Amino acid sequence: MKYISLIFVTCLLAFSSKTLAVKIVGKELLEIYKLQGISINPTLPSIYVYDVINQAYLSTEDVVNYFKATAEKPLLDYEVSVLRHFAKPPKVQNIPLIDIKSVAPSVKSDSAYIVFFYNLGSETLEELDAPDFQLTEQRVKKILSTAKNSSGYLLLE
Repeated sequence: MKYISLIFVTCLLAFSSKTLAVKIVGKELLEIYKLQGISINPTLPSIYVYDVINQAYLSTEDVVNYFKATAEKPLLDYEVSVLRHFAKPPKVQNIPLIDIKSVAPSVKSDSAYIVFFYNLGSETLEELDAPDFQLTEQRVKKILSTAKNSSGYLLLE
């Protein structure tokens, strides 16, 4: 059943008129995490927004502002608060796009931004008693699936 849902969501995204394809690329995201200068496993959840033109990651406040500008509906206060918790600046801010592409060949750079979302995943969220995290992770995924100026990548389903 889980695979049927994943196939349906993948088909839905593939036939969407939007330019964003939210992909699950766990292993590649872990390699990108290493490029960001962090040697241990990612702190989950975390969001990094990479500016393709400037080849640098956005600051925490810029990530929140990016989501505010990209969301079809205004973000609620709790969503902004949780997003501030999710958004973490990497130790290495400026990483050439060619380096990202070398460790993550499936990452597309045809948009202004690339969003790397090291999410908790649906199974972990079901076990947690953290409704704000659950709702915000769902909202982040929805925003990523409708954004016109970015490509989004998830760690987990």
